[in-house]
Amino acid sequence: MSKRTKKLDKESILVMTSLSIFYVLILFISFMFVRMMDKRNEIHMQYMAEQSFSTFFFRAKWNEMNMDEIFDETGVKGLGTYTSEGRLILGLGQVPESYIPPEEFVDPLFRKGEAEYNKETGFIEYTRRVLVTLSIGTDSLITPDILYIAIDGKAYRNTRFVLFGLYGLFSLLMTIFVLFAWRMFARSKTYRETITRQESLVSLGEAARTLAHEIKNPLSAIALQTAVLKKTLPDEADKGLRTIEEQVQRLNNLADRVREFIRNAKGNPEHIHIIDFITEIIGTFYRNIPIEKAQMDACYIEIDRERARSAFENLINNALESSIDTEPEVFVVCKSTASSISISIVDTGDGIPEGQEKTIFDPFFTTKTQGSGIGLAISRRFIESAGGTLKIRRRDLEDGALKYNQGTIAEVTLPGNRT
Repeated sequence: MSKRTKKLDKESILVMTSLSIFYVLILFISFMFVRMMDKRNEIHMQYMAEQSFSTFFFRAKWNEMNMDEIFDETGVKGLGTYTSEGRLILGLGQVPESYIPPEEFVDPLFRKGEAEYNKETGFIEYTRRVLVTLSIGTDSLITPDILYIAIDGKAYRNTRFVLFGLYGLFSLLMTIFVLFAWRMFARSKTYRETITRQESLVSLGEAARTLAHEIKNPLSAIALQTAVLKKTLPDEADKGLRTIEEQVQRLNNLADRVREFIRNAKGNPEHIHIIDFITEIIGTFYRNIPIEKAQMDACYIEIDRERARSAFENLINNALESSIDTEPEVFVVCKSTASSISISIVDTGDGIPEGQEKTIFDPFFTTKTQGSGIGLAISRRFIESAGGTLKIRRRDLEDGALKYNQGTIAEVTLPGNRT
C-alpha cells in the first residue's frame, strides 16, 4: 500500500471518528437540554396542579359560585376522595371508580401533593393525603385518606409534544448534516485522487515528450550501429548484439506505450458486436480460453476498436501470466443488463498481492520482472473514455464456477444495448 493510500485511509478514519464524536456529543447535549426543559415542564405541571387545588377549595369553601362554575374556572375535571385501599368515597365529575395511590402514600406522615400526567385520559392527576374533614357546599367529606383531583392536561401534553418533536426534528437534521458532511468528504477525497492522477498524467506527458526527443533518436542510432556491427564482427559477437537489439526494442516499445497512454483515449468509437469481438481477440492467443455468455447474441458497445483490442488483450495477457509456478486457468464471462454489458476476465493465478489493490493502476507499477507497469493504466484510460469502468479484485470461492480460493477478476463494464 502506498504512502498516499495510507494517508487517505488514516484521514478517512480521522474524519469518521470526528464526525461520530461531534454527532453523539451534539445529540447528547441537545437531549440533556430537552430533558431539562421537560423537567421544567413537570415542575410547572406540579405548580399548576397545586394552584388549581388551592383555587378550587378556596372557591368551594366560601361558596362564591356553584360547582359547575368552580370546575370551569379552575380547569378541574373531577374531584374524588378515596380510602387508603383505593375505595371511592365521593366523586364529582370525571373520576375513576377506584384509585391505587403511589407507594409514598403508605407513609402516614406524607403530606406533599403529587401530580402525574395520565396518557390514557389526558388528565393531570393530582393526589394528596387529607387527614381533616372537608366540606363542599352542603356535602361533607368525612376524613378521607386520599384526595384526588383530575385537571385538564392539554397544555402540558402540547408542550411536551412540541419539545420532543423539535428534538426529533433536530436529530434528523443533524443526521442529514453528518451524512452530507461525510458524503462531501468522500467526494472531496475522490476529487483529490482524480487531481493527483491527472497530475501524474501531466508528468507522464512531459516524460513522453522527453522520451520521444531524447531517447528515440539515440536508440535509432544504436540500432543502426548494431546492424553495422553485425556485418563486421565475427559470429561470436551475435549473442551480445542480439541482447542490445532486444533492449533497444524494449525501450522503443516503452516509449510508444507511454505516448499511447497520453494521446486521445477516446479515438473513433464504433458500433461493435461484443461477443464476436471478444471471440476474435481470444482466437489470437495460443491457448483455448472458454467464454461464458447467456442470451448476448445481439449486444453491442460503442468504443474505438483498436483501443478496445489493446485493453482486452492486455487484460487477457495479464490473466495468462498471473501465476509463476503453474499455468493458470483463464475464462471470460459475459453478462448484460438493460443498459450495460459486463466482460470479466477470470484467472486462477496467484492473485493480487496483499496491500497492492489500490496501486495496480499506478503507471509503471508492476510485479512482473519483464513488465513496464503501464498496461493496466492504459487499459483503464481507454475503457473509462468510452464511459465504462475497469475493476480488478481478488477472486474467492463465490466468483465463478471453478472452485478456487485464489486468482483475479478483471471486470470491464461498458454502456451497451441490443441493437
